[in-house]
Amino acid sequence: MPKSKIAFWQKKLRGNQRRDSAVLRKLKRNGWAALVIWECQTVEAKKKHLTGRLIRFLGGTPAASQGA
Repeated sequence: MPKSKIAFWQKKLRGNQRRDSAVLRKLKRNGWAALVIWECQTVEAKKKHLTGRLIRFLGGTPAASQGA
């Protein structure tokens, strides 16, 4: 949470969460699967974890384990 304009940021972040939840529900109702990836999850230190999430989400296995 930012150190300044706390009330503004709390309201904005709550609004973003409500909007994002509504969009994800609408996508699901229309037959889409969605995976939310935050920018902070893309750093090198979290690469293995993110790769695993993507593979599970896509329902596949990593190419390396298939002998490719």
